Amino acid sequence: VQCESCHGRGGSHQSLKIPPDGYEPVCMPCHTPKHSLNFVFAERLPFVSHAANLQVTTLSIEERHALRSKHEQRERSLFHSDRFVGSEACRSCHFLQYELWAQSRHASALESLRQRSEEWNPECQRCHTTGFGQGGGFPEGGEALASVGCESCHGPGASHVRETAPGGPGPSGGMILALGDKCDSCVLLRICGSCHDPENDPGFEFEMTGKVERLRHGYTVVGSITP
Repeated sequence: VQCESCHGRGGSHQSLKIPPDGYEPVCMPCHTPKHSLNFVFAERLPFVSHAANLQVTTLSIEERHALRSKHEQRERSLFHSDRFVGSEACRSCHFLQYELWAQSRHASALESLRQRSEEWNPECQRCHTTGFGQGGGFPEGGEALASVGCESCHGPGASHVRETAPGGPGPSGGMILALGDKCDSCVLLRICGSCHDPENDPGFEFEMTGKVERLRHGYTVVGSITP
């Protein structure tokens, strides 16, 4: 994605100008919900602004890679803000998916720490629990969040559960993240990579397709509920 992707074709004319409507219309055709989670133009612009990033030119290659990793993996909000409710709340509407998850290594993620006597370590809990340190997440949400549950990948589900409860107005696909129609490299790798990073899971990026296939469990259409 080079200069002309944002500024237009240069050709013989070397003085590229800002588009009359600003750069947001230039960004949005690529940064769609399929490829960019929770993309907010004003929040992301400082990361590509030449003026804002002038100091990057003084950094070493290693420092630049570390900065990019920090921005992309740990500090970017991937989901809409809401409270976590735990995987059990998903079970009544998504029984098959819940059963498949319950048999996965994600469901016993905190137990794997207990076997190594590391369940007390907040640095480990951040990836081995759901919603660590966030509203309704672990440890606030208690044992119901003591695993890598549904909401670790699909986002906090309080609003979704309220809407789909008996007597509620019905399901809305926008309240929780369906992943079946998303780009594996752009979206799934970003979600998985927030924990499966080079430090904790070397080589994951190259093995992701096979690992995701072993966890894949979706069969519903976005916005629908299948018992």
